[in-house]
Amino acid sequence: DHCQLPPSVQSQEAAHRGLSLSLYGRLVRQGVQPFFLDTQFRSHPKLVEFIAAEIYEGKLRSGVSEEDRPVLPGFPWPDPAVPLAFVEMGPSSVEQTEGDSKMNRLEAEKVLDILEVVLDAGGCKVAD
Repeated sequence: DHCQLPPSVQSQEAAHRGLSLSLYGRLVRQGVQPFFLDTQFRSHPKLVEFIAAEIYEGKLRSGVSEEDRPVLPGFPWPDPAVPLAFVEMGPSSVEQTEGDSKMNRLEAEKVLDILEVVLDAGGCKVAD
């Protein structure tokens, strides 16, 4: 899917040679007509709704039911019927840049905190 995030490329030489563009992106640039796979089987249907609206012009649909992807306990979901949340980090959250890479230490720590709470609540295991 040429609409997904590009590959992370560490090597400047690799980036210079075009490897920072995905294989699908390169094929599309060469004139190959993309074939859109319109059904996604990984995420919760409500997340797919959001992605479909924001990225795929409403053309993406979910191949799983809400029952197939239960809401994980332990996280304070704003609306448990819609397991999608944007977590405010505040003004002290600073993004650092190194070349084309970006990092935000406070965001990474917050993700770890959320994962610990969800794992402690027993809704999933580390292997999940």
